[in-house]
Amino acid sequence: MKKIILLAMFIPLLGAAGNAQGNTDYSWGKFKVGFKVGANYSNVYNAHGELFTSRANSGLALGIFIEAPLSETVGLQPEILYSRKGFEAEGILMNAVYLLSRNTSYIDFPIFLSIKVTDALTLLIGPQFSYLLKQQNNFNDAEMTDLQIQAFNNEKIKTSNLGFSTGIDFRLKHILLAPRASIDVSNNNGNHTETPTYKNFYFQLTAGYFIATN
Repeated sequence: MKKIILLAMFIPLLGAAGNAQGNTDYSWGKFKVGFKVGANYSNVYNAHGELFTSRANSGLALGIFIEAPLSETVGLQPEILYSRKGFEAEGILMNAVYLLSRNTSYIDFPIFLSIKVTDALTLLIGPQFSYLLKQQNNFNDAEMTDLQIQAFNNEKIKTSNLGFSTGIDFRLKHILLAPRASIDVSNNNGNHTETPTYKNFYFQLTAGYFIATN
């Protein structure tokens, strides 16, 4: 089912990219499609001041985007990205220390309002919807109890999260450099959970290529 959802989300943008082949006009007023690839530097925000500390992980980010101008300086830029996130954490659970490494795979769907500053610089800001594809826990302490491991493996993690994202696009003709920052608005799980409650955040840097379609 997750593969079907992923394919359904990518097909419209891939179709637009195919229609764009052969165009070489990179001016602001043109409808554009493109792809990009890079890396995330991700961590989590301790939402309730619980007894854990975290360290950042890095992961792959890649996807496709559309640029749809609305005026001479304002436009919309939806993106669909496969995004690897994660963190390492140390804390107290059930009166015992734990060490956890968590890797997650998401589909991120930011919808940016884009504001042209110059031909080479665009500011972006907007909401982001994230869908969890996969989560993997690695327990790094042989002293962790079975009850601790069971608590982490049985977490009721939200598969859908709403967040906020912002960034800058640096452009040189059809080449793009795109730094981003994003944080979840919603927590990773519900209230009354034994395991820590947190919000994902990350910094992202990608390079891309885009094509004008008209």
